[in-house]
Amino acid sequence: LGRSQTLARGVAHSLEHMPGLGPAKEGPICVRGVTATHRPKDASPNEVMDQLARQHLDLEKSHNGLLDAHDRLRNQHESLLDQHEAERRMREDAESRLEHNQGDTDHRLQTEAKSRQADRRHLATATSAKEQLSSMVRELMKLVDEIQHKYISQTRHYEKLAKAVRSQQLGHMQEVQMATELADSQERFLHDLRQHLSKARRGNESKDWELQHAKQAMESYESQFKDLYEHHRNGAESLRDLQHKDQQRQESDCERSQREADQAYQKMVNANLRYRKLNNPNITTATTAMDAVLKGFIVKKANGVDIRTPKPMSTPNLANRHLKVIMEPDKKGVPHFFLTWAKAPYKVFSDASRCDLSRVLVIGYGWSARAPMLLPEDKTIAPERCFSVYTPRRSFDFVCESDDQVEAFILVLSRLCYRMQGWPVQGSITSHNKFLSAKGWVKVQTKCRLKHSTLTKHVLESARTFMITAVGQGLLGPMRPTPISGGPVAGS
Repeated sequence: LGRSQTLARGVAHSLEHMPGLGPAKEGPICVRGVTATHRPKDASPNEVMDQLARQHLDLEKSHNGLLDAHDRLRNQHESLLDQHEAERRMREDAESRLEHNQGDTDHRLQTEAKSRQADRRHLATATSAKEQLSSMVRELMKLVDEIQHKYISQTRHYEKLAKAVRSQQLGHMQEVQMATELADSQERFLHDLRQHLSKARRGNESKDWELQHAKQAMESYESQFKDLYEHHRNGAESLRDLQHKDQQRQESDCERSQREADQAYQKMVNANLRYRKLNNPNITTATTAMDAVLKGFIVKKANGVDIRTPKPMSTPNLANRHLKVIMEPDKKGVPHFFLTWAKAPYKVFSDASRCDLSRVLVIGYGWSARAPMLLPEDKTIAPERCFSVYTPRRSFDFVCESDDQVEAFILVLSRLCYRMQGWPVQGSITSHNKFLSAKGWVKVQTKCRLKHSTLTKHVLESARTFMITAVGQGLLGPMRPTPISGGPVAGS
């Protein structure tokens, strides 16, 4: 009994600070409805033992209840931990998605800003070109007006000068004609006078005074004749001087008009040169191609060809990629250009999906690309729309959807590789005319490959077909055999 009381006191003392446990008002210890009281003085030992047993059972029940409550609390704690872990993972996922969306938004904003800047530059270039063209047109119109006014004024001046010269010539010619008529009349008069004098001398040689008078008259007539002759010569010299001055004036006017015409022609030539520079198809095509390549196109890329593990090469597959050219400056600020591509939804351009243009060795176009040879059974692949970029480690093969797309990439890649490496790479095509020539030869080669014939044989067959068609239509004469090159030719 003493030990039981001691145990009860110890349990009460140890459990008085625990939640749900504590002494009752009368003094006993209460554990969730279980009461342990002191033994009254008149209680028997058996009753005390029964009471202690009951208390022990109650304590075991309360202990089991406490254990169950502990288990429930532990389960709740574990569920709360799991819920906290799930919420933490959800928060991390939300933060990662937020960072990804923020990165996509920043990239999209940068792309739109670059596109707006490119559009502004293109608009400014077009506006400046239009202004230059309008200024050149205005200058040309001014030049044409000036030339017309000068031509009209020169024509009027020339007409006035010609009228004055003609009037002077007519006056001098009239004077010369009058002098000539006067000289002829004087000669006739002198001739008649000599005849009369000779008759008078023969008839009457004694009349000396008449002869003397006739001599004086003749001398006066001779002096008048000499004066008229001198006046006629002076008039002819003045006429020649006027004609010479008029010729010199005409020559100077012609030289001046020629110089003005040459200057106007030179201005028109310079304006034409400026216009041709502004509207050069190579410059405009390269500018348009650069703008288009910076924005990018949806092309097909050959995948599954360059593998690291050595095994037999399987047939590659074509997948859509957003292909474009980007520019990134290095640590020194020098711009570097890369050919990069992205998978659907065409937002992420990773570092693994790019090609440094400073390491490009060869640019293959047409049958120099690998796509027509890797997929010979795919009839949808046109060789003139394929190109490959070869580097020291591997190659990248693309198939474009149109001729404009492949021309844009070929021109821009050729020029950028030349700019970055300082030397044109093999297979470069740097102008619109060269690309048209290369595309035509690719089509000819495609035709020859389909017929399994050489270029010479294909040309001979085409010529033979043309000659047969021309003879059948009656455009040429009958065919006759020739010992050269094994084919009929047309007779003359």
